This record gives sequence, structure tokens and C-alpha cells, in this order.
Amino acid sequence: MNELIKLFHFSWSGIILFLLNLFLTWSLTEIGGLNYVLSYSIALSVVVVASFFLSLKVIFRVKTRYRMRFIKYTIAYFVFLGANILLVRLLTEVVHLHYLFSIIQVTGALFLIKFFTYNRYIFIDKD
Repeated sequence: MNELIKLFHFSWSGIILFLLNLFLTWSLTEIGGLNYVLSYSIALSVVVVASFFLSLKVIFRVKTRYRMRFIKYTIAYFVFLGANILLVRLLTEVVHLHYLFSIIQVTGALFLIKFFTYNRYIFIDKD
């Protein structure tokens, strides 16, 4: 599949999942009374499962080696989760941005890095 088409699909699914992430984070923080870091972590965990299946079936459309891809995806997920949480906390607690604005900034900053990581190392179709 053409790289631009993959990027387009990655962008649209990313926007939808990003909005879901914001909604879940806001709901758990403002309505549920949880700390924003815990809320954000829970929201990211929900979104990552949906993201994997969208990446597998819609964005990169690979049909083999699901188990190995999921293992690689999970490893990359934890690396990105750590980066997300660290950067959101930094922007919120050190720079004093609102936590939702921090999430927006971090998501934008990591967007292309995630795409190229997934495209080149996890969902590459070598078969």
C-alpha cells in the first residue's frame, strides 16, 4: 500500500482514537475524580488495543504473524506510553500547561515518530 495512503489512514484513525483518549481522560478525571496521570494511563491502555486492531486491519493491512506483531507493538506501546506520560507530566507540572493541552502537544509531537516506527518495524509486510 502506498505510504501516503497509510499515513492518511493512520491520521484519521489517530484523530478518532485521540478524541476517544481525550474524552476518556477528561471523564475519568473530571467526573470520576481520578488523578489526571492515572486517567490518562487508563485511557491510553484502552486506545492502544483499538489502535493495534485498526493498524492491523485498516491502516497497514497485514495478514500474517499476528502474535509477533502484537509483541513488538506492545513493546513499542510501553516505550511510547512512558514517553507520553513523562512528557505530559513535564508540560503540566513544570511548564504549567493544562493537562488536556499537554496531551494535545505530546500527541502531535509523537505522531510521525509512531507512524514510522509502526510502518517500518512492526507492520512491515515482508511476506
